[in-house]
Amino acid sequence: MKKKITILVFMFWIMAGTVGCIGSAVPSQEERFKQTANAVTVAAIVRKLSLPFTQTVVMKTVIAEFTRASRINSQTPESTPTFEEITIAPSMTATPQPMSIPTVINVPIYTPVTGICNWAGYIMDVTYPDGTQVSPGGTFRKTWRIQNLGNCAWGPNYLLMYEMGTQMNAPIYLPVTQGNVPPGGIIDISVDLMAPTTPGNYQAIFRLRSPDGSNIPINNHGDGSLWALVSVGLPQPCNWAGFIMDVTYPDGTTVNPGEAINKVWRIQNIGSCSWNSNYQLLFSSGDRLGAPDFIQFTQNIIPPGGFIDILIKLTAPNNAGTFTSYFKMRAPDSSIFGTGSNADGSIWVKVVIMPTPTITPSVTPIIPTLTITPSVTPVTPTLTVTFSATPVTPSPTVTPSPITPTQTPVTPSATPITPTLTPETPSPTPP
Repeated sequence: MKKKITILVFMFWIMAGTVGCIGSAVPSQEERFKQTANAVTVAAIVRKLSLPFTQTVVMKTVIAEFTRASRINSQTPESTPTFEEITIAPSMTATPQPMSIPTVINVPIYTPVTGICNWAGYIMDVTYPDGTQVSPGGTFRKTWRIQNLGNCAWGPNYLLMYEMGTQMNAPIYLPVTQGNVPPGGIIDISVDLMAPTTPGNYQAIFRLRSPDGSNIPINNHGDGSLWALVSVGLPQPCNWAGFIMDVTYPDGTTVNPGEAINKVWRIQNIGSCSWNSNYQLLFSSGDRLGAPDFIQFTQNIIPPGGFIDILIKLTAPNNAGTFTSYFKMRAPDSSIFGTGSNADGSIWVKVVIMPTPTITPSVTPIIPTLTITPSVTPVTPTLTVTFSATPVTPSPTVTPSPITPTQTPVTPSATPITPTLTPETPSPTPP
């Protein structure tokens, strides 16, 4: 409460001093409107101070903002205020200056993964791409564009976690969103950082964390992390590559034994020299996967800040396991360069070859189905005779008896047969 009263008193003192500078004349209505607008602007700035602060910090902040507003009111030209003019404190959130970056061609929009709760896809660096020059001790806001590829919506309990590298005043964690990011939704994730004061290249690496404490895979961005890579107070090196994304075969892609792999990386030229047809992609270490010693990775001119998709043809091994092949770049002067804060990091392809499935017999009995197919070949029946083992008893021999013929005499009948005569009646004569 005491700090709030101090701030209000200080604001009143600034406004009173400004009116006194104008003179004793009664201000016009237009001038009163300008003064009121100034006061509202300063009050809005003061309300943003959500963390502990000192009166000195408040005074510097309000004076800088009030001076800028006074310039606008007086219609005098002014230069864009620097971070040093409007920075509240190292731990405060400062709004970065708009930054123009090359547009990534074919910005990917993905289809959510079926059956997986938490999954993410990297789309692009919205601000401060790899190798951006920043002033020593300057503050900047790094922003990534990410898509929710899982089946679970993201809320305030999903976090961006600092993992390793140079922290650059980053918080240990912060919410990915204060709202809701549904499956398939796209969000810009930002973190406010402060560049070190010592010249050098610095990288801060972050992870997306789910509510259960597990890391959320980012399927097309190297090892699944997000990073801010800036150069502080150093001349831009001639040859320096910035990894953007895996266009094909993101880390952990499952492939078949012996499968042809057309691996493509999207790389940005973040050095000061243009790339030409004399630049090469060089096999560095790991599993060769049939890679040649080197390939020419461009036939065009890739200026500083430009992008290129580099293709190399590989072959998956025939045995099961996880295989990783590492590559770097070679300049025409035979110097080797790559990615990362020291321009010596590798890009890689990491694939998983699954073993050939083994068929296990089922314990469920299988009842075969009998299918009768008629044959066109005629079937000749075979007669099989089976002999009985029972002995046969012979029949006794029969001796025939002699037969004596018997003669019976025939006696003729004595009764005479008298014929019967019937008279014939004549037929009438026709007239």
